[in-house]
Amino acid sequence: MAATAHILTVNVEEYFQALPLSRVLRPRQWTVLPSRVDRNIDELLAFFDQRGVRATFFVPRWHAERQPEIIARILATGHEIAARGRLLEEAEQQSFSEDLALLEALLQGAGAGEIMGYRSGMPIRVLEEWQQAALLSRGYRYDASLECEAPSSRMARSPGPTTVDAVTALAVRSCRFFSRGRILSDCSSLRSLPGAKRKEAVAALTAAGDGMLFSMQSWELDSDQPRITALSRKEATRQYGRLAESREILESVFATGNFASIQATFGFEPDREQRETPLAEETPLDEELCADPVELSTTHGVTTERMPVSMIVPLYNEQEGLDYLGNSMSLLTSALEKEYSMQYILVDDGSNDDTWQGLQHRYAARDNCRLVRHEANLGVSAAILTGIRAATSEIVCSMDADGSYDPLVLAKMLPLIEEADLVTASP
Repeated sequence: MAATAHILTVNVEEYFQALPLSRVLRPRQWTVLPSRVDRNIDELLAFFDQRGVRATFFVPRWHAERQPEIIARILATGHEIAARGRLLEEAEQQSFSEDLALLEALLQGAGAGEIMGYRSGMPIRVLEEWQQAALLSRGYRYDASLECEAPSSRMARSPGPTTVDAVTALAVRSCRFFSRGRILSDCSSLRSLPGAKRKEAVAALTAAGDGMLFSMQSWELDSDQPRITALSRKEATRQYGRLAESREILESVFATGNFASIQATFGFEPDREQRETPLAEETPLDEELCADPVELSTTHGVTTERMPVSMIVPLYNEQEGLDYLGNSMSLLTSALEKEYSMQYILVDDGSNDDTWQGLQHRYAARDNCRLVRHEANLGVSAAILTGIRAATSEIVCSMDADGSYDPLVLAKMLPLIEEADLVTASP
């Protein structure tokens, strides 16, 4: 009896671009966070190769622009490259075709052939008519954006037709699973279950015997990724829950049949006439990061003298995040430099790792940094109080070292201090 043929898909993204973190980490913060996608992709490719599986990798513009080399590595190991929409953004009808054209050019410039498939940058339940029309006009053969499988999107086992009058809609499968409600055929859903229940869920998802589309994120083998502490319990569970068990989960899924890319499973062949939408003038690389821009206050008027501000940063066992902290300080200093002179007071609250040594190595020589250390761990409140005592400016602020909150919000908070003794904010 032949093994069941399944489809495997991977969403290429950084750990900090994941949906559970989107409430806390805004796109404008992405450039200062340490990238791990290179190592994530290499680890995933090696894991897939050892198990003889192939996949479709959906690559967004953000990575196609910044890291085209990962596209070449994915192609070199026999996987398919497909297009992914703007991360964490709803597709917009006015710019949809132009976005596709630019992304296709980037993917093909990195070595991909004809791009046959698309997936939205965030889960959706319905493919709009204008989206399908745009995909059709550009020669796309399938869309894999839908969050759950509809009756009309069951996967046919026969090869796809050479010409189509509609884009084939594919989706992850779902099933009812005890009191937990719907379980999807993706790694994140299976990570939410303990071992015994997980095996039952895999059996339920594959019970039909006709193949499923299984999906995962490119960072799900990375159990050592930095932890963002400002997440809710639900968000933290979705992002970090049982990450160390992802390999075991994938092993159990791969044991249910053969896994291949969408193109290989359906036998889609390039069959594309000249694309209708011309490539628009290229937009700036960081256009995606300009959403919700920070507008600096002008209430102080034009002046050559900037107001001094002390920023206190309490740290405890933060050695892995010190480079990110430096990027955040540089970003904040640049954003506020027209009106404020930033001084950073970095308080090591008795860390028992190499935080203090790392602070000395990176920041001791900086004119705008002052390092203070507690011999023992006294807690975050004590660390902030120590920082206040060390401050030399009238305005004193504090922020976390691990990126739990967007430091650029300070640009909106500082002008408010002119009419108050204390300004506070929470996400």
